[in-house]
Amino acid sequence: LMLSMLEGNVVNGTIARQMVDMLVESSSNVEMILKFFDMFLKLKDIVASDAFKDYVTDPRGLISKKDFQKSMDSQKQYSPSEIQFLLSCSEADENEMINYEEFASRFQEPAKDIGFNIAVLLTNLSEHVPHDTRLQNFLEQADSVLNYFRPFLGRIEILGAA
Repeated sequence: LMLSMLEGNVVNGTIARQMVDMLVESSSNVEMILKFFDMFLKLKDIVASDAFKDYVTDPRGLISKKDFQKSMDSQKQYSPSEIQFLLSCSEADENEMINYEEFASRFQEPAKDIGFNIAVLLTNLSEHVPHDTRLQNFLEQADSVLNYFRPFLGRIEILGAA
């Protein structure tokens, strides 16, 4: 929206190209952020699944770090390094137990809030610089994030006589 306000509905406009340039300059950070959002947007659904809950033996909804890792391995949604990253983000009690629902919720909301803004930005840029191959690379990397938010990405069209 801001891009349209600044530049109008110009294809290949200066501001949109500068924004893509900025993304390219920060590509390693952007890739890391996209991976972060992909991981945490999936987490809440995974921990709600029956396959995950098969590993939860504590009636208080706690899971050991070891069982958390086994469950994540069995889901085949994350690489071993991603699972280790998730474990490093978790807060275990003195018995190495994790409240998995609290853990998933703690990261889900920020990932949704910020991830939505990234999805809007990438969608707008794809409309303003549709043939930039550098942007296409980011769109491919952001595919699961964009799919997650696609139902919430709409269009505002201003109609009227000039």
